[in-house]
Amino acid sequence: MPFAGYKDFADCVKKQIAKGKDKASADKICGSIKHKVEDAKKLEANIMRLEIERDDFIMEITKALIKKVAGKLANKTSPSADDVRALQDLVWMYRSEKRENKLEELTSKARKDLPDSAFVYPKERRYPIHDLAHARNALARSSGKPEEGKVRSSVCKKFPELCKDGRK
Repeated sequence: MPFAGYKDFADCVKKQIAKGKDKASADKICGSIKHKVEDAKKLEANIMRLEIERDDFIMEITKALIKKVAGKLANKTSPSADDVRALQDLVWMYRSEKRENKLEELTSKARKDLPDSAFVYPKERRYPIHDLAHARNALARSSGKPEEGKVRSSVCKKFPELCKDGRK
């Protein structure tokens, strides 16, 4: 089975020996490479499974929230501001996911449509962090500036995967 640019394990060993490695070293090197590739494939499968579970969970939350808001509207009562904000956040999250973490230009209209919760500084509407790409960008732009701590804290709350190094 092909891996890491080699036809198979034997091909890897053969090429390592051609580079001047002895058979035992070539076996160790190729074994290490093969395990890393296999681990990466397992990790990719786990990530895909978790993304599907996350999407299912978000869908259930969305359905429940829509049902709650629809029920209030049917009873001619206003949905709470928190419910409306939560729906706005969900809409922006789905839009962000579709952009696949690419930092797309944020038009002034799209920026105006963002909920306040999508910004590190909601009053000034600075540092949009409505998607992963903009959160990364906010971290990069604030680096070394006085607001870096606040930006990092907000980004870590919204996207913990960006703060794996333990810094908050």
